[in-house]
Amino acid sequence: MTKEEVEKLWMDNPESMQFLKNATKFYNLMMMYRCAIREIQTKLEVLDDEFSVENNRNPISFIKTRIKKPNSIYNKLQKMGHDFTTENIQTYLNDVAGVRIVCAFIDDIYMISDLITQ
Repeated sequence: MTKEEVEKLWMDNPESMQFLKNATKFYNLMMMYRCAIREIQTKLEVLDDEFSVENNRNPISFIKTRIKKPNSIYNKLQKMGHDFTTENIQTYLNDVAGVRIVCAFIDDIYMISDLITQ
């Protein structure tokens, strides 16, 4: 199938156009989550570096990030009884993006938590 035939197929089918529009919104939303994760990870790494310089030790052992896969997002929304839309993803899901910070000492957990909330 040629490029022109594919474009005509999309243009002749309103459902396909709606799917394409929703797919674009979904990919833009996922990009927003990926950028937010990168920003948080960078801030945490800077906090860890600053603490290392000031106190000669690193409170953060490691940082792990993740973005929920599209099929997991879909399945979770279905279990909750909601359609797979970007609006529902933002409204009903609180775990699309996640950051796990592992510290060696309990006191460091509270210190990092305080620094993040500030």
